Amino acid sequence: MKRRILVLIMFLFVSLFLTTIFAEQNKSSSNKKLTYEDMFLDPNLAKLIATYTNSNVSDVVDSKKLSEIKILSNKYKDKKVVDALFHLSGIANLKNLEKIELSGMKIISIPDEIKDLKSLKYIDLSNNKLVYVSDFVYTLPSLTELHIDNNNLNMNLSTPIAKNIKKYSFSDQNTEIGNVPEKFIPQSNITFGANGEPILTEVVKAAHVLPGEKELDGVEWEDYIPQVDDMVERLPVFEVKDYYIAKSGARAQYGSEGEFVRVRGDYDYISDIDKYKVKGEYKNGIYKGNFTEFTTYTELEDDNITRLPSKGKIEEMIYKICSFLALY
Repeated sequence: MKRRILVLIMFLFVSLFLTTIFAEQNKSSSNKKLTYEDMFLDPNLAKLIATYTNSNVSDVVDSKKLSEIKILSNKYKDKKVVDALFHLSGIANLKNLEKIELSGMKIISIPDEIKDLKSLKYIDLSNNKLVYVSDFVYTLPSLTELHIDNNNLNMNLSTPIAKNIKKYSFSDQNTEIGNVPEKFIPQSNITFGANGEPILTEVVKAAHVLPGEKELDGVEWEDYIPQVDDMVERLPVFEVKDYYIAKSGARAQYGSEGEFVRVRGDYDYISDIDKYKVKGEYKNGIYKGNFTEFTTYTELEDDNITRLPSKGKIEEMIYKICSFLALY
């Protein structure tokens, strides 16, 4: 009997000890002070918000000053603050925000966290790079004006859902560009949610390049084909249109200059690389082919056009170039 009581006492003591440790860890975690660059992952948005609060991006966030921000634009004291914005991650922390005036930037989405901005009355994100607008926008209780025209939205939103939205513009969308931006935040990743939302999941600081080292602008050495530039210059191609449509769980990666590197996961790649235009006096001035059946034209003295089938080397060259451009 005494032994059982002793075991029970030891068990209660260990349980109390572990509970105390976990409580201290949770307290320490909750007391961790976030900086502006922690809270707002887009470095330019962090800089913009920090400017509004007379702070630096590395300063600890002043919640009181955040609550005082009612209007968010790219001007502070009549001066432009940043050259571009790409993502609004963290905007839900501006609890009393009433107006967003960020037209003509490079913002790619209105994120789902917009639902927390109950006081938001006005949004102007026209002339951006929007590929996603959260459905929560149309349920905001105070929103009366929404402008998202001249973006890259491929949605059927001819009329807003919320009756309180009195002014609404959605015209002139470029729907043939995919949902993966060509330029984005340097050294960053976008992960696409199940509903198509492009979520900014990682931003890392650029690695220091030692003197004499060469940075390859996001292209890994094993993907690099030294002769590719020379090949492209010799090709009768001067206009190529391609884009990606990333699906749920896919991840887009960007290099040190913000250049698109690749998509990992499930995606569609759309390209017209099998259509080539050439300058010259060829029939209609147009050459058409693809990388498995490549043909060149030559002009004879009688102005007739003779079609010469390509050799395997040309096909191989085009295939390598297509692989390089796709950056699988």
